[in-house]
Amino acid sequence: MRSWLIAVVTVLLCANAYAQPSALSVDIEALGDRPAELSTPERPYVEVLRDGLAGILASFTNARSCERATARSLLFADVSASDSATQRLTQNGARLYNERVHAEMCGAQFMPNYYVLVTPGQPTWLLEGTPGRTRASPLLQGDVQPQVLRVARALAQCAEPNVIGVAHTIATPADASGAWSETWIVSACGRRVDIPLNFTPAQQGGIDCAIKGDQARVQ
Repeated sequence: MRSWLIAVVTVLLCANAYAQPSALSVDIEALGDRPAELSTPERPYVEVLRDGLAGILASFTNARSCERATARSLLFADVSASDSATQRLTQNGARLYNERVHAEMCGAQFMPNYYVLVTPGQPTWLLEGTPGRTRASPLLQGDVQPQVLRVARALAQCAEPNVIGVAHTIATPADASGAWSETWIVSACGRRVDIPLNFTPAQQGGIDCAIKGDQARVQ
């Protein structure tokens, strides 16, 4: 497993797409085609993404000695219909896109997920999700992450409030029923906690998540 930077973030912490840029310079490889609605005449989408990346990467300790980071897109997808909750979020013509990025900075690696919410007649919002390869929708991530962090904090005996965060996520493909499994890798007070999760479609709609704290590994 490669060493991933630790992002101490709140899932779906809304960051206005026009946030103040960081002093850290981020070079982004060519993104390819993106929907025109992601850009405005005043603000191309690549600049929105660059400022979002610079803001989070600049918060890490090793950024103090780094002037430049590189990033490339791993995934771009329209996730507006990913689950019933997201469909409610994107009603009335709104769209939600997922941009998954691989970033490197002074030898460290990070895989942030950004969600771009585009609503007709309103400013574009860049939403930060759980890093890694999670298949969970951003709203589901917001429900699950606080519970995962509580489990990790207890297992690692981590009492400090600001030294815990999800560093990476690994996911299996969904089976015929739509169920899948993930491992969320948490850094808690310098210890690594791997927590398995099972996601299954709920009979009443949506997705149920079972956190397997009894199967977690602490290193």
